[in-house]
Amino acid sequence: MISDVKPTVLIADDQADVREALRLLLKSEGLASVGVADPAAALEAVRRREFACALIDCNYSRDTTSGEEGLELLERLRQLSPELPVVAMTAWGNVPLTVSAMRRGAADFIEKPWDNARLLSVLRAQIALAEGAASSAGWRRRTRCCAARRARIASPNRRRCAACWRWSSASRPATPTYWCWARTAPARA
Repeated sequence: MISDVKPTVLIADDQADVREALRLLLKSEGLASVGVADPAAALEAVRRREFACALIDCNYSRDTTSGEEGLELLERLRQLSPELPVVAMTAWGNVPLTVSAMRRGAADFIEKPWDNARLLSVLRAQIALAEGAASSAGWRRRTRCCAARRARIASPNRRRCAACWRWSSASRPATPTYWCWARTAPARA
C-alpha cells in the first residue's frame, strides 16, 4: 500500500519571513513543513513528532554570526534523533563553520540567500537517503532474524523468532520465513 503522507520538514529559523518563504517553497513542491523560531522549540518539535528532515539556521540571536547556537542545536538534534538528516543554513557561511557543521553531523550546508533548485535537491536527497536507511534497517532486522533462525535450526526445540514471530523447528526447515532465510544463506561450495 502506498502512503499518501507528505514528508514533513522541520524549519528552524528566527526570522518569520524566512520560515514563511521556505514553507511556501516546500508546499509548492509537495512537502509539508513545521516552522519554529528558536532551538528550544525545534527540540520540542522533534520530541513531539517525527520529521523527514530538519533545516536549521546557525544563528538565532540578533547580531550573532558565529554559528555556535546552530551548531549546539545540531548536536542536540543528533543526540535526540540520530537518524534525522539535518541540513544547516546561514547567511554568514564560511569554511570553518561549514566544516564544523559537517563534523558535528550535518548532512549538508546551505548558504542564504539560497538557490531554490539546490535547496530542494538537497532536501529531497536527504529525505530519500533517510527513507532508504530506514527500509534497509528493516531488511537488516529480517536478515538478523533469519540468521538467528539458521543458527537455531539444528536445535530440536521449536522456537519463535523475535523479529517475525514465526515458528521454526528442525523438522520444518522450510517454514514461512524461508523466503528471507534463503536469500541470506551463504553459497555452498
